[in-house]
Amino acid sequence: MASLFPVTALASLHPGARRDQWRWRAPQVEQYSGAIRAALLADLEAHDAADYVAGNQRLAETHRKLQAAHFSLAFDEQAVRDHAENYARLCARMSSLAQRATFAEWLGVESPAGKSITPEGAAARLDDPLWWRRQLRKVWTRAAENAQRDLGLIRRGRAPYASDEAVRQRAAQKRRMRAYLENHVAVNEEGEQLLLLDAAEKSLANPALRRGEFMCRVRGFEEIARDLGHVAEFVTLTTPSRFHAQLAGGGRNPAFERAIVRDAQAWLCQQWARARAKLKRLSVLFYGFRIAEPHHDATPHWHLLLFVAPRNLDTLRGVLKAAWLRESGDEAGARDHRVKFESVDPAKGSAVGYIAKYVSKNIDGKGAIGDDSDRETGNTVTSGLERVAAWAALHGVRQFQQIGGPPVGLWREARRLHDRVPDPDMERARERADAGDWRGFTRSVGGIHAGRRTNLRLERCERGDLNRYAEPRPAAIIGLRYASAVAITRPHQWRIERQSCASISVRATAWKQAGHARAGSVSLFDSFHLGPVAITVRGAAESGAPSAWSNPNETSQAGPKE
Repeated sequence: MASLFPVTALASLHPGARRDQWRWRAPQVEQYSGAIRAALLADLEAHDAADYVAGNQRLAETHRKLQAAHFSLAFDEQAVRDHAENYARLCARMSSLAQRATFAEWLGVESPAGKSITPEGAAARLDDPLWWRRQLRKVWTRAAENAQRDLGLIRRGRAPYASDEAVRQRAAQKRRMRAYLENHVAVNEEGEQLLLLDAAEKSLANPALRRGEFMCRVRGFEEIARDLGHVAEFVTLTTPSRFHAQLAGGGRNPAFERAIVRDAQAWLCQQWARARAKLKRLSVLFYGFRIAEPHHDATPHWHLLLFVAPRNLDTLRGVLKAAWLRESGDEAGARDHRVKFESVDPAKGSAVGYIAKYVSKNIDGKGAIGDDSDRETGNTVTSGLERVAAWAALHGVRQFQQIGGPPVGLWREARRLHDRVPDPDMERARERADAGDWRGFTRSVGGIHAGRRTNLRLERCERGDLNRYAEPRPAAIIGLRYASAVAITRPHQWRIERQSCASISVRATAWKQAGHARAGSVSLFDSFHLGPVAITVRGAAESGAPSAWSNPNETSQAGPKE
């Protein structure tokens, strides 16, 4: 919409008019300090040279966003907790759910909703300080982070991928989680105890094991593709210019429409859904993996490793290109940069080698890639790991996703079965999973063409217990089913308990020597039930082998009651 005011440089105004402008600006700018104030002033200076009214409008909008984000409080854990207590106390005084929901929405927090959430459960959540803490951490930090991104504070040369505040907050969360794991044990109905910290280090919470399992599946897909004569294609997908706060080479992007990070990720997901549906209608089989990572200004982009029949390669390329150029396809650079294809030449290297550096870059930086220079930032890959992790956690971006093939949950559940099972079909799947053979496992559950419609299914049962908000818990996974055959993988009911300081060292030693500990002196307070969860941790000596990979659900990921 055209401005109602003439485009005028601030310097062209009468000195008294200039003072009036700064009297209006000063109260907004002076509320902030450090980098935020400097960025606001720099932005005003840039606008004042040509259009001071546009500068005022931008200042007002940025100030509104910073206030709505509670910028001064967003990364202050104690402030979040205090506000959560106050909001929960206010909700508890309200007579109806509608009043509570209106109050939450007024604060910018979505009221609880979902198929499994009852009206009573929704009201209980709004009365709960813990629920409010989680919502405020999410809403405030995302808004504060996006406001800093708008100001150009998240970029190469300053704070790539994520702000310094977000990185410090993520580090503090990890410290709290580690302290929680160090001071709690899982205890089952037979009195067996597991130290949560040791269990977590031998599960997929361990970056090395998570990377190993992911690469195992990549190798398995590559072996399947070789068997079927399929080819590998490496694809890079980005968003239109309007989602990018900064230019690729640095500097503010004039086309940026102040879209938030989650808007960019949602756009990528939407285009992928359209392309995937079109390929399904064309009966094109493809499978592989997707990795999401940030540009230096926190805008997400995707890398895909896809396997497809040679006769369908051009179709795959055409559908993806059409989907990604559907919007703003005529803008400068769109055809050259928004979609990039690179065929994997087996003579030059394997598909595993192509994707390994991206996996390592986003998990633990292990291997030669760790010391390489990150072209987004100019720093080493290892130096950016914490920032990438903070970016993904804060914005809720799923970094790794499998495309096609059987659900990885089946594979992880089958790996809990260490002993042979009577049913021959289930035994084939169990044996292949236990051996770390993704190709063999995929074949044993129906093949790559079956996708998620596998012969092997997860077996669930109703537990009959209630959650924190007096709602029935959903049916819990207890094992695997193949036709009429059932194998139980989660035979125990576990609860988490705080352990006494005097018993920590004794049980830690027993755990490291034997892999488990019998009932000992445990302080029975702050305990809560996990239900039928299998906590199976393989020997530490085998942790480098595929057979030692474990399931993140084998240990409590609940974390502290914060």
